[in-house]
Amino acid sequence: MDRYPSPIDPTPRTGLQKAGEVLLAGGVGGLVTVGLAAAASTVPPSNWWIVGALILVGIVLLGINWLRRRQLDARVWDTEQWDHLRQNEYRRREGLFLIHSAIPYQHPTDDTREWWTVTIQLAQHGSGPLSNEEIKHVVYSFGPKFDEGPHPRQNPQDNFRYETELHGSVLVLGRVIFKSWRKRPLIVERYIDVPPR
Repeated sequence: MDRYPSPIDPTPRTGLQKAGEVLLAGGVGGLVTVGLAAAASTVPPSNWWIVGALILVGIVLLGINWLRRRQLDARVWDTEQWDHLRQNEYRRREGLFLIHSAIPYQHPTDDTREWWTVTIQLAQHGSGPLSNEEIKHVVYSFGPKFDEGPHPRQNPQDNFRYETELHGSVLVLGRVIFKSWRKRPLIVERYIDVPPR
């Protein structure tokens, strides 16, 4: 099991957190059970304090864990934590990323803004779906501010490249569709910020 299981927050789950979660879950479950039993007049209400104590201890342990997590989060991550987070991102994305290039473009009718010809395409880190020819097509979306879209691309020889003219900033989303129906589509993104005039 990974020491840092989450690709977003690599701070490890502590024993206090686990104990608090177990006690809190057990207490809530016990409260429901005792409540149902009390409703059936089989358990006297005087025994409810046990369940209340479990819930209280669970809340206290989770509170202590939360304070310790805040102290941990305030520290600078070491190299191992950063590398683990990076490796998780590679795995989550299957090594697939969007890259782009931009060159100035002389717009024929709009000379009030700086236009750019932007080329966006898939890139593969190491060996993966792109290098192994496992991708069927990629669909790009630049959003309604720039064009109607979306824009499907089916040529793996140019890494599913798409070229357009734009100005300003935009978050481009790419939906990667795999040849195998067993693999769910993967969303990749690229923030493009071209300088204004």
